[in-house]
Amino acid sequence: MKRWIAVLILAGLSGSATAAAAQGGLSSLEIRVTPRVGVMTPADYFYEEFVHFGRDPVEWTEAFIYEAAVVGVTVEGELPGSGLWVRAEVLRTVDGILSMTHAVLREASGFDPPRVERTPYRVATAVTVGTLDLALPTQFAIGPVQPYVIAGLGAKRYDFDTDPFVGLQDQVVLPQAGVVGVANLGAGMTVRLLGATLDLQVKDGISEYWGRVQHDVVVLGGVTWPVF
Repeated sequence: MKRWIAVLILAGLSGSATAAAAQGGLSSLEIRVTPRVGVMTPADYFYEEFVHFGRDPVEWTEAFIYEAAVVGVTVEGELPGSGLWVRAEVLRTVDGILSMTHAVLREASGFDPPRVERTPYRVATAVTVGTLDLALPTQFAIGPVQPYVIAGLGAKRYDFDTDPFVGLQDQVVLPQAGVVGVANLGAGMTVRLLGATLDLQVKDGISEYWGRVQHDVVVLGGVTWPVF
């Protein structure tokens, strides 16, 4: 995945430079708004933490966030002569769930071998992402289809409904709400169809939570509306 993203970014940079040279200047600013819907697929593991490490019994918590629907909006400004699109985007998951499993290692007893007892829990979760992205249209286009690549920076906020699990804090490592930085890499395309402009994109939101790198792959679609 990283290889094709890198290739597309290089193609986009080349196309943007060519467009700027050909047009030779900046014209009036154009503003567009794109409501978006899609899906967010987080990394396989969110965290794995031990309770009272080094003491018996050995207990730990494994957690990951399920794939979830996502909605949002993008406000985009274009300076046509530059060949660049600057995008401010906000996304939020809908009905997200974190799967949290409490595990305990039980030592061998008599003829019984060691075993791991697992207790699953589900935590209501919301992920909100705000980014400022630079979209680079590639030099090549196919009819009404204009590919582009994306790179950007922003912040991601995690919110967890842990109130039902407060009594388990001595055993289960609960997730902590908060804000982390995020970097975006991806690609997309605009398609002009029947007088409307469809915008499709896929990007990887790279961040870190409790020392573990997270890759949230987001697939989005939307219809672009010009403001002025």
